[in-house]
Amino acid sequence: MPRPYALPLLLFLCACPESEPVDTTTRDGGPNVTTDAGTRDGGDLTNETPGDRIARLVCEREVECCPGNSSNCDILGSVLDARFTGPGIELDPTGYDACVAKIQNATCDEVVDFGGRLPFARFCDADATTRPTLDNGAACGGLFADLACRSGRCGPDDTCIDLAGDGEDCGPGECAAGLKCSLGTCRIPTAADEVCEQNSVCVDGYECFRMNPNEDARCHAITTIAVGETCGRGLECTLGPDECRCPRGQTGCGRGVCGSRSYCLP
Repeated sequence: MPRPYALPLLLFLCACPESEPVDTTTRDGGPNVTTDAGTRDGGDLTNETPGDRIARLVCEREVECCPGNSSNCDILGSVLDARFTGPGIELDPTGYDACVAKIQNATCDEVVDFGGRLPFARFCDADATTRPTLDNGAACGGLFADLACRSGRCGPDDTCIDLAGDGEDCGPGECAAGLKCSLGTCRIPTAADEVCEQNSVCVDGYECFRMNPNEDARCHAITTIAVGETCGRGLECTLGPDECRCPRGQTGCGRGVCGSRSYCLP
């Protein structure tokens, strides 16, 4: 069964307040900054969980680079622990340690590019931090049930099953190789420069749209743009497809900018 609520929870972190200036230079090795939220065990780092450790490091980097940030470390730590140590999921020490090191070494430029939030799922190699342990037919469940199945899919009956085939129901990441999930159904992606429809999905690196109203929609190559550049059809922010936001003072605008140097969330 698709679980669309998992990823937004991982991406929930507060942004730099507009009233505070932000130093976008590289990290200068200054003193550690402690957030108000602390850890779920009352601040005792001896018994810190894997999720709490990542949450603490993320919050420290945010506060150090964006003074006044108030990310909720408790909520983030709880969600990450469900991802790292949920039923049937094993923590991968190598991938986890690499994620820890990347967050510790994150520059203020990187933090600000993400609007003062440091999204774990996109900033780290999230898939490398855990290993699945369950074979097909095994019971699965929880917020990150798909991560527990070696097949990569926990089915509607809460057992591990094969990835979905062409025309079958799906959630993000639940389609077999060569297929993509579009509006809840696995589909064969349309090839580059081929005519496509509204519900079509294109091969990687391409997007379905019309260059002008008098032409058919086709799978056009996606152009990567830098932080601060204007977003639009066929353009993808260097930070990822979800990082186009409206400029400050233009909430609700049809097109935004890549990244957040000119925009802070309320």
